[in-house]
Amino acid sequence: MEFTYSGIKLHYEVSGEGEWVTLLHGWGGSVQSFLGVQKRLCTRFRVLNLDFPGFGASEEPNADWGVSEYARCVLALMDELGIASTALIAHSFGGRVALKIADLRPGIVSKQLLTGCAGLKDQQAVCRPSLASRLKKVYDNPLTRRVLGDGGVEKINNAVRSRFGSEDYKNASPRMREIFKKVIDEDLSYCLEKITCPTLLVWGEYDTATPLWMGRKMEQEIKDAALIVFEGGTHFAYIEQFARFMAIADSFLGA
Repeated sequence: MEFTYSGIKLHYEVSGEGEWVTLLHGWGGSVQSFLGVQKRLCTRFRVLNLDFPGFGASEEPNADWGVSEYARCVLALMDELGIASTALIAHSFGGRVALKIADLRPGIVSKQLLTGCAGLKDQQAVCRPSLASRLKKVYDNPLTRRVLGDGGVEKINNAVRSRFGSEDYKNASPRMREIFKKVIDEDLSYCLEKITCPTLLVWGEYDTATPLWMGRKMEQEIKDAALIVFEGGTHFAYIEQFARFMAIADSFLGA
């Protein structure tokens, strides 16, 4: 199915009957990321599974979106489908969008299960120079440009990005790279106190993309939250321990 928002086509799937459950995949993912979850839940719930703009079968945004634009896009789709209340299951970047939905329209979420949820910034990391700031110094250095020329500077920047940039950044198109930088630069910690629905946090013990301290902080600052740690799990603990994750999801959603 397709939905047009702000001039771009969004691909989504709806399956099952009953109360709504919305699935929000991580950066670089698609509806396939939660396909197993969708198949399990659609026997008891009406499940919305979507490709965020720029991923899967959805078109890229026509501007440099931030988390707010993604959240508004999801809310517009929910309005189109007549969703007045839904549970959310979100992973990583999808968790960012879930946090922002709580800021924009908290009443629409009945409960949420967030796994490896992104959106918080490490304050120690903030004090360290970012890849973007290091590259800017190269761009802005007149001597470097005079010696190497613009083409030489760009080759250096590409090499640095290839060596030190994240896989998500390296694999993205030019437009999605700009969006990625904008997204990860936003600290959504202010959204935590605005979340009023029951929230279950599932985290991999050895998650390096969204370290466990993030889950612990969310548990502390969200009013009605609990944290479950998957021993030995990584950022994709919900896939690595799928049976356990689904047993938790079934219980939490009231199946």
